[in-house]
Amino acid sequence: MTPEEIKDLQEKLAAANREKEEALQLIEEQNKLIDTQAAKLENAVAGFPVVSVDGQAYELRLKSFTYDGQLLKSEDLKDDSEIVKALVAMNVGWIVAVGVTKKRGK
Repeated sequence: MTPEEIKDLQEKLAAANREKEEALQLIEEQNKLIDTQAAKLENAVAGFPVVSVDGQAYELRLKSFTYDGQLLKSEDLKDDSEIVKALVAMNVGWIVAVGVTKKRGK
């Protein structure tokens, strides 16, 4: 093989490796989304609302609560909202992690 052919093959290999890493990252993101949605479906039967924060699903085991002087309903909270993030950070007892997002192997 000529040096040019070797260089061309090395460039093709590097490009293929970049594409592989991008594909693996996309697969990992999709798996997190699938796990979160599955947790939501599993817990919908129990009647507790489920929200997600950074790919982790949380079950809200309280119908309503007071936060920052406002009466809020758990069912009205949205995924990744600032209120949910703050409550998760505060480790309130009525927010329970469910459907733990699994790290998938590469």
